Amino acid sequence: MFPAPQRRSDRISIELPIEVIGYDADGARFVENGHTLLISRHGGMIVLKRKLLPEAQLTLINMQLKDVAEVRVVGHFKARPDGEVYGVALLDEEKNLWQVNFPSLDRADNAFARVLLQCSACHSQEVVHFTEMDMEVFTASQELIRSCKLCSGTTVWKQLGVGTGPTVPVGEAESESKQEQMWKDKRRHPRKRVKLVACIRHSGNERIVQCEDVSQGGFSFISMWSYAVENEVEAAMPYSRAGGNIFLPARVAHCKERSTGWYKCGVAYQRKP
Repeated sequence: MFPAPQRRSDRISIELPIEVIGYDADGARFVENGHTLLISRHGGMIVLKRKLLPEAQLTLINMQLKDVAEVRVVGHFKARPDGEVYGVALLDEEKNLWQVNFPSLDRADNAFARVLLQCSACHSQEVVHFTEMDMEVFTASQELIRSCKLCSGTTVWKQLGVGTGPTVPVGEAESESKQEQMWKDKRRHPRKRVKLVACIRHSGNERIVQCEDVSQGGFSFISMWSYAVENEVEAAMPYSRAGGNIFLPARVAHCKERSTGWYKCGVAYQRKP
């Protein structure tokens, strides 16, 4: 199974084409095309149509960037219809195989969102931990104006596939109940009103929902589906169907059906010990 060490960087959910060279579990040399499921600063999760041994060393080629790195297999995660899922770690930790800048996680818990943004000029990519101000600007314009090291200046940064995400129907507005007001009173973190698309993963399903407000501790959303309180889920906000989303472990804090038949739900991020 894929081990679950403490994360040293954010993990981006994205499919990138790769080519892998090495020896399989039977000792046969192979060259095979596959793809990523997740990428991080120190490795990723990949899908291949063959069995591999733990600790096997492989050559992994990022086909988009034509860049090469040596990796080792750190574990087998599961089998899927399209192949076997393995976790791999870069042997050279200074290698930036994915050409994505990952910030330190030291202050990640204080972020209102974690988003992969792309420079509109040079297309370099960076994970950005949104401050409250970043959240306000991004909600209003779906972009940020920030410095780009490669461009040596200030440029426009956007989420991958911005403007191409699925539309989400929203139920009719409804006044808050006393219970919802009580939840608000108990919150440790102030919330910011937003109108952004989010995604909830639970029991193998991904459901697109409309986010209503966000804080450093989680967010609330309107959904056609109900969720049991205390259910463990993964949540990405904001979400783009083009990929490059950062799903965080969370739990359902509340879920209440409204008279319109829709549900008002809230998730709280699961913080590391």
